[in-house]
Amino acid sequence: MKLVPVVVIVAALAGVVGAVAVRGPWGDGARASQSAGIGNFSPSDEPKPAPAVTFRNAAGAVVSLADYKGKVVVVNFWATWCAPCVEELPSLAKAAETLRPEGIDVLALSVDRLEDDKITAFLAANQAAGLGLLKDEGMALARALDVKGLPTTVVIGPDGTIRGTLVGPADWASDEALKLIRGFKGA
Repeated sequence: MKLVPVVVIVAALAGVVGAVAVRGPWGDGARASQSAGIGNFSPSDEPKPAPAVTFRNAAGAVVSLADYKGKVVVVNFWATWCAPCVEELPSLAKAAETLRPEGIDVLALSVDRLEDDKITAFLAANQAAGLGLLKDEGMALARALDVKGLPTTVVIGPDGTIRGTLVGPADWASDEALKLIRGFKGA
């Protein structure tokens, strides 16, 4: 019996897993790049209203997702101690810069207990200063959205409903991610 090297089997499986069919606003069966992490996006079966739980902005003002109604909002939960979170911060910042003129907001909510100035400095040191300081103190919004791990990103449609979730890091500045997010504008 001839044995097939493990490397060949792993390479073959990687090709199968590398692109997966997903359902979303860009059309059923579209291919999403697993390398960008967007293939892990889970669309909501039935969109439900985003919770009315509040969080805090850089000025210390209390804000809620209802304040963003009428816009697509990408809500990302992260922490300074979360290596995958830190890895995706620059791509979140790029996505925010790209999407802001289109009326789409990217909100990166820190769940850290650190002082505001330390989180702001951390964002700047990790090419993500453009995201600005947003804090989910006590993880109230994360709990209300049933966040089970970091990073987790939730997309809210312009009607204020949860459209889907991605657990884990992704390249939010990739063409696939931008297409996914833009697809919710008309939803």
